Amino acid sequence: MLQRRVYHVMAVVRRQLYVLGGQNESGVAVHDDRIYVVGGYSIWTNEPLACIQVLDVSTEGKEEVFYGPTLPFASNGIATCFLPAPYFTCPNLQTLQVPHHRIGAV
Repeated sequence: MLQRRVYHVMAVVRRQLYVLGGQNESGVAVHDDRIYVVGGYSIWTNEPLACIQVLDVSTEGKEEVFYGPTLPFASNGIATCFLPAPYFTCPNLQTLQVPHHRIGAV
């Protein structure tokens, strides 16, 4: 990065560093070449967020951001991780893929 950054999270996928910003105090986790940014505090609306944003980096040069399911309530200061669990524990969980924007090569 050539400039200083604030209000961001960082994650490493396949030995590449991703810096994602626009919200503060959000949780971040990586699973299957996808970066999940959970909740946080929007620097644009000055309010806590209930969204899950997903950056799919599985295809190099064609990274795509979309939204996952909404949290039951807005929250910031979140810690996240992936917990392996049998699928039957969450049978109705579906990811709603809504294109948000495309980013260039990192």
